[in-house]
Amino acid sequence: MIPKQFQLKNTIKHPTSIIIGGLNKLGIEIADSLIKQGGYVVLVDAVTEKNISKLDNFKSTDLVSFLDYTSIPHLEDDIRRLDYVFYFNHESEDFTEEISTQEFLTISNYLDAALSLSSKFDARFLLTTSIKANQVLFATDDTAYKLSMSKSYTQAYSNMEMQRYSEGLVMEYHEKANLNTRIVRLGEIIGDGINFNQKTAFNELISAAAEGDDLYLRNDGLENEWFIHTLDAAYGLIKAQFSKDTNGEVYSLTYENTYTHLSIAYKIQELEDQAGEIKFRSEDTSAPPIKIHKPAPNLTRIGWMPRISFDRAVTQSLAAAKISVLEKATANGVEVSNHNKSVNNFQNFLSLAKGDKELVEKEGDSLKKERIKQAYKTIQLQRKQRKKSFPEKIINAFWSLFIFMARTFSFIGKMSPVEFGMFIIVSVVFLIVYVAVISPTLYISRHAITVSTQLPGLNETFEAKKYDVGYVQAQEISNSFSQIENILPKYKGAAKLVSYDSELDDIKSFISFYSDFSEGLQNIFYALAPFNQYLKDFENNTVLRKSSDGYLSIESPGKDYVNNLAEIENRSVFYEKGIQKLEKAQSSIKDNTLPVLPNQIRNLFMSTNEDILEYANVKQKTKVITVIPSMVGVDKPTTYLFLILDNTRISPLGGEIAGYALITLQNGGIVDIEVKSVDDIEIDKEILSDENLREINKRRFINLQPDDVRVSSFGSISNLLELDQTLSESLWEEYFGVRIDALGTIQLEALQQMSSSLQNLMVQGIQLNPENFLSDITRAQAGNESVAYKHEVITEVFANIFHETLNKINSNTREIMLSIEKMASEDMLHLVAINQGFTDFINQNDLYDNSVYRANTYMVPGILIEDPKVVNSTSYINTTLSLETKVKGDFSVENSLLVTFPSVGSSQEISICLPETVRLSSIKIDEGTIPSERSKVNISEDEICIVGRSLGETTFGFSWEDETFKNTESDSINFTMGIGNVNGARTELDHIIEFERGLQVNVDGQTLEANGLGSKVVLNNDVVKNIIINRQ
Repeated sequence: MIPKQFQLKNTIKHPTSIIIGGLNKLGIEIADSLIKQGGYVVLVDAVTEKNISKLDNFKSTDLVSFLDYTSIPHLEDDIRRLDYVFYFNHESEDFTEEISTQEFLTISNYLDAALSLSSKFDARFLLTTSIKANQVLFATDDTAYKLSMSKSYTQAYSNMEMQRYSEGLVMEYHEKANLNTRIVRLGEIIGDGINFNQKTAFNELISAAAEGDDLYLRNDGLENEWFIHTLDAAYGLIKAQFSKDTNGEVYSLTYENTYTHLSIAYKIQELEDQAGEIKFRSEDTSAPPIKIHKPAPNLTRIGWMPRISFDRAVTQSLAAAKISVLEKATANGVEVSNHNKSVNNFQNFLSLAKGDKELVEKEGDSLKKERIKQAYKTIQLQRKQRKKSFPEKIINAFWSLFIFMARTFSFIGKMSPVEFGMFIIVSVVFLIVYVAVISPTLYISRHAITVSTQLPGLNETFEAKKYDVGYVQAQEISNSFSQIENILPKYKGAAKLVSYDSELDDIKSFISFYSDFSEGLQNIFYALAPFNQYLKDFENNTVLRKSSDGYLSIESPGKDYVNNLAEIENRSVFYEKGIQKLEKAQSSIKDNTLPVLPNQIRNLFMSTNEDILEYANVKQKTKVITVIPSMVGVDKPTTYLFLILDNTRISPLGGEIAGYALITLQNGGIVDIEVKSVDDIEIDKEILSDENLREINKRRFINLQPDDVRVSSFGSISNLLELDQTLSESLWEEYFGVRIDALGTIQLEALQQMSSSLQNLMVQGIQLNPENFLSDITRAQAGNESVAYKHEVITEVFANIFHETLNKINSNTREIMLSIEKMASEDMLHLVAINQGFTDFINQNDLYDNSVYRANTYMVPGILIEDPKVVNSTSYINTTLSLETKVKGDFSVENSLLVTFPSVGSSQEISICLPETVRLSSIKIDEGTIPSERSKVNISEDEICIVGRSLGETTFGFSWEDETFKNTESDSINFTMGIGNVNGARTELDHIIEFERGLQVNVDGQTLEANGLGSKVVLNNDVVKNIIINRQ
């Protein structure tokens, strides 16, 4: 039976190292260190009795194998893992000894086989060479060509040149095959591991000292030598092999200092008392002079340091020499002579002879060369392809796959063949599952993440009016939903397998809803995107001024933006299509129920549903953009008249009319503008009709006569449509000589909100701060407390804010648009169309106040302050409406109202207008508030207005009955009740509804309890309540 140490082991789980030429002291030290770290080591050397005896060092471990040099060609098929290769090429009995071309080729092919083996397993490769050989090679001028006397020549190589070629071949594998290599040039090894077979000056001196002979020096004894102790060399080679930054590098491994032959002789005499005298061989002049040689960088560069001093190494070398002398004496039975000093490392090798397998003894170097030559023949045979059986092909393919996978994934290299086979089976199963389930899931997850992260942000983009940016985002979301919709059918087979096909159909339906929604939103963004381009291109051509001609004028003709605006009109079909898809998708999501899903997936669907349903009133919020071309004068000029209201001097319109702005736009640009105080306008009294006077006096306690009417007098008209008709027909178009397309009002409080998104607003040398806005305006009045001067200041404030808004419309689009929306929603900005072109715009944005007048019954309060001393208010007015509504059994309705307000100035007039259906006899004034002598009822064609004049009172109350809905036969009635806020004031509504027994009342979808319902809310705008009354 073959001993286990001569058998190659299957050690896939252990890092595997090969040490070629490693059965010497250096190789054994390296092998011992690797084995202690859990590695498996293959020692390759000549099989001799002496080498076999060295294996006794590894009796306690199975992680070592000893192979002959001839084994290298077979390792490629026999081993399954290889991590490190140490190739020792630093030893030679004589570096200058010539070798033939055939021998040179044989040795080089052997090294090539070792490198090829390393390359196959992607192993780290370390080559050792000799510093001495490198020194001699570069110091001599020998060309290696020797001419014979017969004028023929033969090429002769030396071991030095073989070493140089070895280094070149290793570097070639590094560069062309990307092999991880390093080259280490060793100094002469001394200490316990010294090789006395080498013909070196150090060996000669040490051997002579051990025998007590004289120490003979070559030449002048001044040649320099490099040395290294065996243990330090072993540690250094391991350090070089395992360090990351040594790949492709050449290093020296030696003591830092060199030593001359003469200094070595003196050191030996110092350490060995029996050493003879130092003498020189004067006749020895055959060797060329050694030039100064600088070796490669030392391994100290990567952190290696010698641990054994040179003195100690010399002492150990002397001891080793004495042991060698004694071994020779014992072996020969005679005293050792001075002419027989060296013993080969390679002797008494064992080899199987061709016939009778007898042992043959040869010299060490010649034996090594013969075994390498036999390996070379094997290599040559392997290059000839032979036919392989099918099982061999299967096995080779399996191991080739294993080696490839092990090189690609390091963890596979630690598997056994059975484990690797199971790994392949599991991998195939996983691949099938991956393709069928996991890959589509990952694909869907990627798109789901895109949707979940971008959909909420898209809503923010929508609210910020960044339609061009939103279009790009919507495209990505729409693409993600489309990709998910396309990939879902791949789950059909897996869904049927687990009886989940109906749920999969439901999921497809919801993804289809999401896809329609995203496509609809994409179409909307696409249709509205030109609006953003219009704002980006817009250039403010107004200039501030302060003169009798007004506070704003045109610096240059307005730029033509018709291309951008025409694109909005051209894309209107996309807008309508997008609105339809979006609303249909939202409706489908509300009407369908999610299938049974895992919690995480269900939460994702629910979150997506919530995000989509958050897009409420999209049409209402965006319809205005589609009519922008008509609003800014595409095709024909458009003229706006804005009345600037001072709501610190409150009126039913919302505030006293302080100034006006007449603005004409054409093709998106401003072509004319005029901003002035109303005190500059003189009214032609002759054009005032009786109907005009009735509208002006309807909410007044004392009627104005035609000569008393000023522009500010029109503030007593609360219904903007009535004001529009009165002013446009009787005053404005006549006065300005232009056709007015739309009339609007803007309150001072709205200007304060606009100022919050602007900076550096200066009026009369005072910088306006949004937080101290009214105080700053009072400071701007500079002590002038006339109403007319305040009108001038407020008009100038409007001009500055309007001008700065146009400057910032490109960069502050979101803030400005939000401010305008907030002003409209909080009843600070109103606009009515005089021509049909603006009807959609007005309806969609609720910028006028006649919605409350369309209710079946309504109540619209107002306050009028005309005291000329109220000019420096620093706060706006707060009011409270306390309304009690009682529904009787016959469906008639009784109301009781108490208006609470602050006392401002010497007097103020409180008015509440009701529909003409109210019975006059039912109106009763609360004498505890404003007495009846200062109260009156004004009647017009369509309204009844109760007016009270306050002289310090802070409440005004009365009750009335509306029999419009009285019906004793019907079982149910349905009507709307409009409640107007106090224009220009901050209004709080406290509304209580009570009803008699036997009735059921539902308000805005909420059924009231028997004892009634109290609702206390802040009114930012008028409200209309839908009331249903049923008999029980």
